[in-house]
Amino acid sequence: MVLIPAGPFMMGASPQESVGDPDEVPQHEVTLPAFKIDKYPVTNAQFYDFCFSTGYEAEGKWQEYHSKATDHEPVRGVSWQDANAYAKWAGKRLPTEAEWEKAARGPQGYTYPWGMSGRKT
Repeated sequence: MVLIPAGPFMMGASPQESVGDPDEVPQHEVTLPAFKIDKYPVTNAQFYDFCFSTGYEAEGKWQEYHSKATDHEPVRGVSWQDANAYAKWAGKRLPTEAEWEKAARGPQGYTYPWGMSGRKT
């Protein structure tokens, strides 16, 4: 996990940006306390271990994307309830929308984790 320091950040999209949904405007300042967030996504193997060890029956269709070949890929096809159940089992919690956005924007406040442009470079 990585520590995201306390402090303000600009959440949402500015009207000049060509990204974002209408409910993300206007961009506004949000101040958060420090929090920790996982650096890497949960893998198929980790989610499988959770389901196998607890007997949890997932709502989502994650099994459609899981095979031995995809064990180390990020899990997908899980519902919010599935993700929340996994997080609780792992002794964690899901981030709030504001926490996720602050972590994704990074200390530079980028539009995307890789920079301001919509294209990875």
